[in-house]
Amino acid sequence: MRKLKFRKLIIVIAALALILNFPGNVLAYSNATSTQQLLTDKKWTNTLYKLSNSPKLSDSSKVVRRYATTNYEISSYDALKSEIAYILQNRITDVNLHITYSYGDDVNTLQSQIDALLNNPPVDDYTSTSVTSWDRSGSGYDGDFNISLKYTYVETKDQANYVETQVQQILSQIIKPGMSDLEKEKAIHDYIILNTAYDETSPDTDIKYSDYNAITKHIAVCEGYALLCYKMLTDAGIEARIVVSDNPPDEEGHAWNMAKIGGNWYQLDCTFDDPVPDVKGRVEYNYFNKTDSEIAADGDHHWDGTKYPAATTKFDASAFEKPSIDSVTLKNAAIDVETSNIKDNTSINFSLVHEDGSDASKSNGEDSLLMLDDDSQLIVSDDGYAGYYIIPEYVPEGNYKIKVSIGDQTAYSNVISVKRDSVITVNNLTDGYSGNNFPGTLTGSASDKDGISYLTVDLEDANDNYIDLTTGETTDSGVKTIKPNSDGTFSEDIPAFNKIKDGKYTITLMAFDSNGIETSKAINFTKDSSASTYDWQKVLNSKPWETKYSSATELSTLMDVAPSKKFTVKFSSDFDFTTLNSSNVQIVDAENGQVVASTVTKIDSTTAQVVPTSNLTAGRVYYVVVNNNTIKSASGKNLKNVVVCPVKVASN
Repeated sequence: MRKLKFRKLIIVIAALALILNFPGNVLAYSNATSTQQLLTDKKWTNTLYKLSNSPKLSDSSKVVRRYATTNYEISSYDALKSEIAYILQNRITDVNLHITYSYGDDVNTLQSQIDALLNNPPVDDYTSTSVTSWDRSGSGYDGDFNISLKYTYVETKDQANYVETQVQQILSQIIKPGMSDLEKEKAIHDYIILNTAYDETSPDTDIKYSDYNAITKHIAVCEGYALLCYKMLTDAGIEARIVVSDNPPDEEGHAWNMAKIGGNWYQLDCTFDDPVPDVKGRVEYNYFNKTDSEIAADGDHHWDGTKYPAATTKFDASAFEKPSIDSVTLKNAAIDVETSNIKDNTSINFSLVHEDGSDASKSNGEDSLLMLDDDSQLIVSDDGYAGYYIIPEYVPEGNYKIKVSIGDQTAYSNVISVKRDSVITVNNLTDGYSGNNFPGTLTGSASDKDGISYLTVDLEDANDNYIDLTTGETTDSGVKTIKPNSDGTFSEDIPAFNKIKDGKYTITLMAFDSNGIETSKAINFTKDSSASTYDWQKVLNSKPWETKYSSATELSTLMDVAPSKKFTVKFSSDFDFTTLNSSNVQIVDAENGQVVASTVTKIDSTTAQVVPTSNLTAGRVYYVVVNNNTIKSASGKNLKNVVVCPVKVASN
């Protein structure tokens, strides 16, 4: 009896062991097979990330697998689709899918299901294009099947999130209220090209595939351009696609975009519109909104048309070529306006406005802004306008802008701060002078904290008629432009002084600073040829310099010097030449006190030379004055006193 009981116990234990060793799905699903099934191992690499010589993607271009395997329980085909989408959207790399639903005990059915989701994942183009490769394997039983998936991506989830944040910031800057979808598309297209350079590195170096690289490093290949364009378009509310070429697995692929504008789909390739090598500021539109046939004509764009919408409507370029004022630039009293798609000879208008944009076109009943142009009508030519402008002297001080209008297009310059701080000095003609002795050359200086761009000079008679500055005859326009020297000094021949008839005249100098702000100086004088004959002896004996320099040391008179005389000044010790200039060493007409234009040069450590810029007048008396106010010795001491040397020029 004991043996029998022992045998029964062995049978029971053996039976339990047999049951426990059965696969788990026997208990889970009553119709399961007892034969283990295998998926055929399969690997796939996105042709977009395959270049010649099969380069290895860098850490910044391809995500390496570094996470622990994530397990998912999959109870239905819909759950499988949902989990695949979640995995890709979150850039999860190593995955184990435990399939607990029945696939009819046919492993080919399961393999078809999983491959369909791998080849055409249930996600948007942005996510699916971010997958650089996958491989899958699996084994198990109907209702208890384990699938291993290993993904690589072009960027991490954190990088994708960063791109999203940056795209939102960029769109807030380039997309303006009221923009049409076309205007948004162009703004996005232009931004990407202007801020990204095509990666020309050789295949065995770091290739920039992602939009993360395009955002952070401003360099990418076509994948980066296409990913960023898709992200920006869709975030801006424009329906878009990423088109992937249908190259064979062993060939390099290409990616670009499609955009739905005005109800029509168009092909869009930012990569091909970006010059290579990169040209800063240049944007092309050869691949902007093309039809399928137009973009395929180059032979570089080919794709599976069944996977994408058709682009058959030809783009209306006139809608794209909207007239615009691109920029308004002010420099040295000149205005430069750049335009796009505005026909030549179109009228262009300018007006002065306050900083807040309110009208300031009139001051004291006069135009506040004057445009200088050879044409009576201001017009656009060669995609813009370039000319000079004037803000007249009667415009009050304040902050202004120049408003530019072409049809319904308006643009504004930067702010102009109007301040009346220019100073004009004339050396050799005084206001109120009456006589018959005039300089052949008008000399002086003009200064402004912003610099003087140019001056103008004109001569008018008592009836406001212009006088030609050369002939002395009346003319329709006698204004002449003077370009000052770098230090603001000027010297301009005025032959008319000695040719005009007797009468009252006004010579007017106008200085224009770098902002076009006008400052004027008018000198009224009388030409009187009946004035008494010049008596040089009387002038010399009257010592007119004593009135201005009462304590000056007077040197012996230099008699009958040549009109081209160069005067040498000798100091008793070394002097600091940087303190010597035409304002403290001067040649002065003794009769009328007018300063003769001259230059001061250093000869040696104790000697300087004063040279008039034009010949002195024969028979007249002058004096050379060395003023002690600002001249210093090499040791830093001031000159002890003013020194005057009278000069009588030889008569003809």
